[in-house]
Amino acid sequence: RGVAVKEVTRADLIAEASGQTAPKVKKAVQDALGGVLFIDEAYALCKDHKDEFGKEAVDTLIKEMEDNGQNVIVILAGYHAEMGKFLNANPGFRSRIAFNLDFHDYSCEELVQIGERTLEERRMYITPQPESLAKDRGLLCSSEER
Repeated sequence: RGVAVKEVTRADLIAEASGQTAPKVKKAVQDALGGVLFIDEAYALCKDHKDEFGKEAVDTLIKEMEDNGQNVIVILAGYHAEMGKFLNANPGFRSRIAFNLDFHDYSCEELVQIGERTLEERRMYITPQPESLAKDRGLLCSSEER
């Protein structure tokens, strides 16, 4: 039932009129049953303490996580500092999250290595001219950044 991963953002969960946000959140959770609900930039759900629609979304999400925790995995993704504020905005939120994973940003050198490995696996390569052009446009790291 449902999809393996259902990805949503604030735009998918927050309604434009009062009372319409909770049903949108419930539907997203229902659609993800048996799989994963991935909320990208989750901190954007509730922008501040005055954001009534965001508060409704978070309150509903907490309730749905509690009621459906055995049938859905909820992943809340976002930048570390913003997620900390977001999770602290509701006193019951942190206690309902099993664990927290922090992923550090890749360095320029690591991104180049990933790209090179991916190209190699696909038997593709970058000729010197496009590589030089990409560096000139700031799309690739210079050797000093590596």
